[in-house]
Amino acid sequence: MYLCTMSKESRYCIVGDVPEWMKSAYSIFSHSQMCDTFPKESIHLFGTFIEKYTTEEDFQKNALMCDMCEKRYFSLLFEGDTIVDIKTIANFTNHPVPSAYVGIPVQVEMFDPPYGFYSIMNPHITLFPPSNHIHSYISKLGILHEFKLSELMPTCNTLSHHVQHKGATHVTRAVRKGKQPVLAGREIVPGSLYTNQSGYSVLM
Repeated sequence: MYLCTMSKESRYCIVGDVPEWMKSAYSIFSHSQMCDTFPKESIHLFGTFIEKYTTEEDFQKNALMCDMCEKRYFSLLFEGDTIVDIKTIANFTNHPVPSAYVGIPVQVEMFDPPYGFYSIMNPHITLFPPSNHIHSYISKLGILHEFKLSELMPTCNTLSHHVQHKGATHVTRAVRKGKQPVLAGREIVPGSLYTNQSGYSVLM
C-alpha cells in the first residue's frame, strides 16, 4: 500500500540513472532526493517526480500512480546525456500535460525569513515560464549557464538576489505573506556585490 496525502512543499524526486549534470543540479535543492527505483511507498513525501525513461510498462504504471496521488510526473528519454523527449500521462490518456518551467537551481546559504515572510524552498533562476507546452523546452534543458548573483537585498515585498544573466533578473528567497514570488522581478534593483556562479537548466 502507498499513501496519497499531498506534500505541502514541492519536493523533487529524481528517479533512475540520470546524467551527472542532472544529479548535480537537483541536489542543490535541500529537499530533493535521488532514488534508484520509483519510491511508491513514500510517494506522499514528494510533489514532483522526474524519472529516466526505461520501459513503457514502468512509465505508464508510475504516471498513473502519480496522477492518482495528484503529483507531477515527467519521464525523460535520453540519448547519451541529452534529453530528447519528455513523456507524461498525456501520452496515453486524455489528461492534460502537467505544467512546468525551466530554471537553474542556485547554490545559496539558507536562512530563516523575517517575521511576516515565507521562504522559497527551491531558490532558482527562472529562464522560461510555466507552460503545458513543455516539449518546446526540451532543447533548453541540460545547458550550463554562467551568471552573476548579487548580495541578498530587500525589496518592497521580497528578499531577493539580483542576477546578471541574459533573460533573467532575480532569485527570490523570501516573500511577504499574502504576496507572490513573481513580485521580485518587478521590484528588484541592481546590487553592489556580485559573485560568479554557474548551473545547469532543468525542468521545474
